[in-house]
This record gives sequence, C-alpha cells and structure tokens, in this order.
Amino acid sequence: MSLTKTWFLPPDFTFKEDSLQLGTVLPHPAHPSKVLLEPSEVPELGLPPVQTLIEAGHNHTRSTNSSIGGEIKASISELASLGTNLNLQGRNVIQYGTVSHEVRSFSRSLSKATLELITAQPAVRRHIDSGLFGKRPVYVISGLRIAVDSMGVTKEKSYTRGGGANASGPVTAAPVELGAEVHGERGKDVLDSYETAPGIVFAYRVNVIRQKRDGYVESEIFAHKTAFMTGMGEDDEEQIEMEAVEVTKGVLEDDLEEEIDTAEHQLSNGDTYISFSV
Repeated sequence: MSLTKTWFLPPDFTFKEDSLQLGTVLPHPAHPSKVLLEPSEVPELGLPPVQTLIEAGHNHTRSTNSSIGGEIKASISELASLGTNLNLQGRNVIQYGTVSHEVRSFSRSLSKATLELITAQPAVRRHIDSGLFGKRPVYVISGLRIAVDSMGVTKEKSYTRGGGANASGPVTAAPVELGAEVHGERGKDVLDSYETAPGIVFAYRVNVIRQKRDGYVESEIFAHKTAFMTGMGEDDEEQIEMEAVEVTKGVLEDDLEEEIDTAEHQLSNGDTYISFSV
C-alpha cells in the first residue's frame, strides 16, 4: 500500500460528516450525492473498524491557470487587410482557511466477503451490469477528511485580455497606403468569500470495485455473479472476476464510462488532491 494518498475534493462544502460515511458506494467520485448504497442499509456488510486521527492547522490553496492566444486575419473587398491578435490569460485561486482535520479511514482493506455482499445489492448490481464497455465500476469511500471547525473559503477569479489590431489599405488611386495599429489590455477580478459549517467533508478517498484487469496491481480479487441473456428468452448468471483497488488519478482514468475533466493538486507531503469540472 502506498504511503502517499489520493484525495478527492467534493463539488462544494455542503456535505456533512453524517451524510457521507465510510463504506458509502458511489457511481463515481465526482458524484458524491448520487449514492448507490449507504452502509446503514446493510448492517451485515462487515466493514473494518474505523481509525481516527487529528491533523492540526491545515491550510491549502488551489490554483489553475489558462491561456489562449491566436491571430485572426481577414480581407475586405481586396482593398484593405485586417489583422487581430487575441491573448486571454485566466487564473482561478481558492484559499482555504486554517482548520484542523479529523482523518478517518478503515484499519484494513475490505474483505472478500464484504466486497461480494456490496456487489450483490440490487442498486449496485444494476449499475455494474449497465456498462457500455464491460462491467461498470463502483467506488467505495475508504477515507474522509472532516473539517473540525468552521472553515473560511475565498475564491478569486481573474483574467487579463490583451489584444492588438492593425489595418492597411489604399485611400486614393495613387499607390499610397494608410496604416493603423491599436493595442489594448483589460483585466477583471471576481472575489467571493464565505464560512462553511463545522464538520463538513473536506476530501475523501475511494476504492474502486471493477472487473479484473490484466497485469498486476495490489488488489483484492473476488467473484461476482452477473446476469446475462442466454439467447433463449431467459436470464442466467455467470461469474466474473472482480477486484478492489485504491483509486489514484491513473486508476480513475481507466474508467471508460465517465469522461470528466480533473485538476491535480500536489501537497508537500506527497499526497494528491483531485478536483472535478462537472
């Protein structure tokens, strides 16, 4: 098991610690509100014991940069030529206030019996069997970061738009041309700041339950019964090999059923935060 962890940031900070629990099954980490199974629905799941530790004084900043540049040229009645240059640079920054994190995680991996029981639940099973590219994966929350107190959040969006235009063309029948060149720059800042409620979910880790892949990965292998058509108008069942794997950015990109843009944020301790554009 890797010493560094991959954490996923929720789309907003409205998820409380009692609404997103360890063992919750999701269709994808980008959709924490679309729950397929809550652990309280199946008390016999046999989830591992939960271990908790407090990490004091967390302070994080997320930033993304974008830049677009281009040149446009046009001809006007063959008498004048117009050239336009456009350069747009943007920057998004989110500053999180200092707060202590309560970090919750399972003390061990999910057992084969637990994984088999999870995939046997009707809603989970229907999702797995609905894939276009084989069996669709599901994701089990295996770690939580809870902001112990209220946390300040400041969002800043800024962009700078720079551009230039130049034109030339004959103004008389004589071979004389008039030329003009214009340059400009425009910027804008948008600032938003608020305080979260105490006890919100700051980030979560997940394990994926998926059809077994070729090659070696550190995983728990188990059999999953799945329905298929016999061709004679009756449903039957077959067993396929499934595996449970801790999710990293690379593992997430193996999910062919979902195409969601992500941004990766590296921490000084080697951990990674991933945010989604949904």
